[in-house]
Amino acid sequence: MKTSRMKVTIIIATWNKEKLLKECLKSLKKQTFKKFRIIVVDNASLDGTVGFLNKRYPNIKIIKLGKNLGFSKAVNKGIKVSETEYIILLNNDTVVDKNFVKYLVVFLNKHKYYCACTSKMIDFSNRNVVLSAGDIMNNLGQSFPRGLGDDIRKWDKAEEVFLITGGASIFRKKTFDKIGYFDEDFFIYGEDTDWCFRAQIAGYKFYYEPKAIAYHHCKATSKDMPKIVEYLQFRNMVLTILKGFPQKLFLRKGRFIGMILVHLNTIFYMTIKGFLKEAIMADLWILFHLPKILRERSLIQSKRKVTIRYIENWLCPKKVRLFGLLK
Repeated sequence: MKTSRMKVTIIIATWNKEKLLKECLKSLKKQTFKKFRIIVVDNASLDGTVGFLNKRYPNIKIIKLGKNLGFSKAVNKGIKVSETEYIILLNNDTVVDKNFVKYLVVFLNKHKYYCACTSKMIDFSNRNVVLSAGDIMNNLGQSFPRGLGDDIRKWDKAEEVFLITGGASIFRKKTFDKIGYFDEDFFIYGEDTDWCFRAQIAGYKFYYEPKAIAYHHCKATSKDMPKIVEYLQFRNMVLTILKGFPQKLFLRKGRFIGMILVHLNTIFYMTIKGFLKEAIMADLWILFHLPKILRERSLIQSKRKVTIRYIENWLCPKKVRLFGLLK
């Protein structure tokens, strides 16, 4: 099918998970909606992924990277070379329902008001359990999947959401031209939260479509590198807050003090779990890059079109307990 007839580009970033990628691509071959092309961005896999793709999927465009550049850089490269109206970002460790692409495309076709739409993400190992129905953010800047661990029947309502996952969602490509691409400093974890928060304060909206279903092998790609995961999750949360939260939002309702307490609490938690070095490294990275962060913050805040009240209405309550587990 010619590129000019395509409606969607599906971008998959992958790294050393050939078996999982096979499952993902097999499910994409069964889609009822056919007007899409696939770009796989390979982060220098050593397990034969590229050879497998060349042999079994010659029509898939492969972007081969010389080293592992992380999720953000990988998908950014895919987005920039895409020529379609819509972009679907899909984790390599997902398997999607046959109508996954159709329902996401139908939604954006009908609802011009929204810039992106996310799917219902279900646990691959337990198909009665939700992993994500969009994402939420609490009053102090921590983000979490909506519905995590719930029965899938509790999340059958299509509705507007504050944040969406970068693992199984559709985007209007033109939105990236307005908001910018994923922050490549994030490497992995939280880059979707950061991008969505930037989009929200600039006036863009997101939706959750439960009829679009993706089954996810949770943390299949990252489970072998716990220290890196802990470091990036902590660092990237702080980075999102520093860049995205407007000054007035920091200063309202004791939020700034609460954020400091949560920060100390997280360091304590990471310490008792054996990740003190990673916590220190995260804070040092923020400190050394603070001038750049502040420049980025200035640009992001200059694009804000929504009120502080609008943002606060989306934030969920957060109870802070110093030196206790995060709850």
